Amino acid sequence: MHSSVGQKSQKELWDGVRFAELSYFWDPNKSWTLPARCPTIGCGRIISALEIEKSPFQVTGHSKSISCPTCYNLFTHVPTTVQGDPRNIAYIGHWDGWQPFQGSCRGCGAIEVSVATMTKNERNHVDEVYVVGFVPTCLLPAKTPISLDPFLDPLVHEIEDGFIEGIDVDYALPLDGFPAGPIVLRHMLLLWTGDHVAQCEISKGLFGGQRACRFCHLIGERLPDSSHYCYPNCRRTAWSPYPPRNIDELVHALDIIDQEERQSIRQQLSKETGFKGTSILHRLNPLYGFDITKDFVIDLQHGLPLNPVKHEFEAFLALIAEGSREELGEERECRIRNVRKDIGDKLDRIPWTSELRASRIPKKLHQIGFWKAEDWQKFSFPASEFLLYDKMTKKWFTLWQCLSRLVELTFGDGRHGWTENMSLIFHKLALRHNILVEEVLGKAECRITVHNLVHVSDGVHRFSSPDNYWCYVFERAVAGYVNLPTNGRNIEHTYAAKELRKEFQKLKQGSQQGQRFVDFSDTKVQVLVV
Repeated sequence: MHSSVGQKSQKELWDGVRFAELSYFWDPNKSWTLPARCPTIGCGRIISALEIEKSPFQVTGHSKSISCPTCYNLFTHVPTTVQGDPRNIAYIGHWDGWQPFQGSCRGCGAIEVSVATMTKNERNHVDEVYVVGFVPTCLLPAKTPISLDPFLDPLVHEIEDGFIEGIDVDYALPLDGFPAGPIVLRHMLLLWTGDHVAQCEISKGLFGGQRACRFCHLIGERLPDSSHYCYPNCRRTAWSPYPPRNIDELVHALDIIDQEERQSIRQQLSKETGFKGTSILHRLNPLYGFDITKDFVIDLQHGLPLNPVKHEFEAFLALIAEGSREELGEERECRIRNVRKDIGDKLDRIPWTSELRASRIPKKLHQIGFWKAEDWQKFSFPASEFLLYDKMTKKWFTLWQCLSRLVELTFGDGRHGWTENMSLIFHKLALRHNILVEEVLGKAECRITVHNLVHVSDGVHRFSSPDNYWCYVFERAVAGYVNLPTNGRNIEHTYAAKELRKEFQKLKQGSQQGQRFVDFSDTKVQVLVV
């Protein structure tokens, strides 16, 4: 808790550098100054502790004169110092949209959080996913960056209130070495996770384009006869990486975009910066330094199995068809069918271990359109090298081996903790993989999701092992929503009622089993121990 750097072996979230930077929040031996809020009606801008410390004292007393940088109101504030508490809470945020019915006519989404201050074994259960709100995405205006802000605002406002004013909790009995009695606890949002599209929607980043990377100043190249961008020159980038983004430099450009009313100018500014505006989560930056360029992490459920693995295997199958064009129709179809049948027969004969059989395993190659992330993960490692070693050219197979090693490192050895050496190996493998993608598949396959692999090691350094914040548990929660029977009307209300019943049943079961539970009958929160 007293360390300012991360642990050597990174397994839990608190082993990362970010948790060490925020250790004062949980350390009872450290005191820190609370941020303030501008009292002007309609403003409410958060004044950071650093800004408070720089403000001048008044002539008499301990009050300070603070000028709000938003509304320029000058107000008096008495700095408040508090101590950390190990019971303070941090959250992992997540956003995901999905189609509850077949087709794309009725979109829905959910804003969810889980408790980051739990161990990952306890946290990675659907029961520990808490829904902030369901969003009828089909009713939101298209191409409007602020469309999700009204649904995120209650969460951000509650984080602000809970961090500054705190939450009054009354322990009826001593618990885990803490005395009984009233206490003020606080909470924060530690990081935000999701697939690439979801992260762009919340951070207001561009899905692609010239400046598509949220982490560095990557420059894209437009494909000929296309509106899409690719991100080539991977070999040069490996030797001379692009400089990382800086939030202090980015904020000024985002303010200009927010204030611009002309659509054409706004689009040009967005193209130059890679963002369509300021994310509502940036309001948390004055509280404790939430950084939209660092704290939107890469989810390796989508970032490996569902993107590079899936796309590169489909590119391999397309290459087989491309190489057979000179053959006659029947011969071409026969050759493609024989290759697929050979791979499929080998796949069916793989003796999967009982541990791997405990969840989904890849079956029936002709049904890969129905494969999920776990299918692609286990296909890549340990199955694919046995299946494809005699079907690919040497360079193709070298590319595929890099991808298999990345999957093995993430879903195998990495589950037991990451070391600095493992992060370095992952980074070098990602660089090598991206170089081979450009040289073997062409620069058109150098997507932004491929480039994101080089930033995974930065996320490990900051937030520890990727299995702390990948989206498997959130995707399982989404499956529960989709499988819920509804009449097709006001389905968000149906989902919310189901979540409310789940929370009530969890509370009731906890009290019956002698666990601590919360009584909401008073304006203050009271924690009881049975």
